[in-house]
Amino acid sequence: EECVAESLNISSDHIDKDRPFDELGLSSVESVGVSASLSDHLGVDCPAWLLWRYPTVRMLAHHLQEKLLREKSGRG
Repeated sequence: EECVAESLNISSDHIDKDRPFDELGLSSVESVGVSASLSDHLGVDCPAWLLWRYPTVRMLAHHLQEKLLREKSGRG
């Protein structure tokens, strides 16, 4: 949520977790920056296409949480 808000230069309080990224105004170029920020913060590979496969903050967060849990348990 914070990475998207930072990329859009708005407060994370104004991000609707269920609204698609493109409706929030996130461009494909900005999605590359968001994915890079997520990769840096989380320490896992987050390609830009993830934002299109999981098109809302809630969906992306759920996917990344599952990915981190799999990697932590050694099933990644």
